[in-house]
Amino acid sequence: MLASYDCVTAALRFGLYCSRYFSKHGSVLSDDVALYYLRLSFSTLEHSSDAVIEWVRKAEGFDFPDGLKEEFWIQACTAYAQHEYDNDPDHFDSTIEFAMSFLLNDRA
Repeated sequence: MLASYDCVTAALRFGLYCSRYFSKHGSVLSDDVALYYLRLSFSTLEHSSDAVIEWVRKAEGFDFPDGLKEEFWIQACTAYAQHEYDNDPDHFDSTIEFAMSFLLNDRA
């Protein structure tokens, strides 16, 4: 089942690569591209099973240092939420709420 999520993880990876808000971003930063791919991946993950979300949260399939894998998902959610806010501070939908729920739960 996880193999069917290769496109989602590729979109997430590329969105984070283009994001100025992700610690391991690439050399090409583009807010529009980052928002597009992050929105695409988060909207798909929002409707995914808990097992898939847990798999992505553990940074499986991502080149992220082992000692920092716990921070991967929080950084990804933060980057997505920040791009959405930068794009339109008054816009709030279920996908943004999905990402924000992890940030709020992490701080609780």
